Amino acid sequence: MKTSVVLQPSNFEMGEIIKSLLLSQNPSYNKAWFVSAFANAQAIQRMKPAILEAKARGASIHLVVGFDVKSTSAEALKRIHSLGVNSILFHNARGRHTFHPKIYLFEATGKRADVFMGSSNLTDGGLYTNYEASTRISFEFPSDSDEYAQFLTSLDVYLNPTGVTAQVLTSELIEILVKRGDVPTEKEIRKIHAKTSKPKKNAKIPKSPFGAEKIKRPPTLRKTARRFLSAATKAKTGNAITPARVSSMPNLGESLWQKTALPFLL
Repeated sequence: MKTSVVLQPSNFEMGEIIKSLLLSQNPSYNKAWFVSAFANAQAIQRMKPAILEAKARGASIHLVVGFDVKSTSAEALKRIHSLGVNSILFHNARGRHTFHPKIYLFEATGKRADVFMGSSNLTDGGLYTNYEASTRISFEFPSDSDEYAQFLTSLDVYLNPTGVTAQVLTSELIEILVKRGDVPTEKEIRKIHAKTSKPKKNAKIPKSPFGAEKIKRPPTLRKTARRFLSAATKAKTGNAITPARVSSMPNLGESLWQKTALPFLL
């Protein structure tokens, strides 16, 4: 067993690490888990091609996502549902108990497994632009098989959650959460962030002593992404995008969308 540290953006981008493992041929990872407190549509879209390619090879993909404090968007849930993988939403209806883990696990049965546990959410910020830290633990089989089995068992409560706090992600569930106001649109999240980050006009407030440093932006989404994300917000008015419509849309890649959208920093 080996451990190392992933420091973003200092030496790695979690998004690129995740994609490389999903696409790896030697070894070929046949199981993958994504456990995240929050998710947004851009991050899911960036992972989509690699997830679908791994799925096409027969990999079992599991996503466990929370939506507390209104930080997972309706568009992200639609995106996840459109992938056709094993997806669970986790939420404790009793207040003040936020689902907050971030775990990414990749297993090549009989060969090796790589686990990342840290601060990176399944968002653009978490996977690319935020200051994040994660511990990477690598297991080599068969020498680490027993230790890995024990480790996997200890994580099972988050990798495969059950009970009243865990629900299989369906289009019906997404519709209910949107109608309840539990899951905002990305436009609504941007408005919240813009409002809270806008500096107050007060002559008595001193200038910030902190400077800014440039951080590499993630690959931007094509113009098609803008149409999808914009259309998805119509769920509030009853014009929700169906899985069939989602699957018929072309793959999304790079565009000016990211330059015009307020980055999600969660």
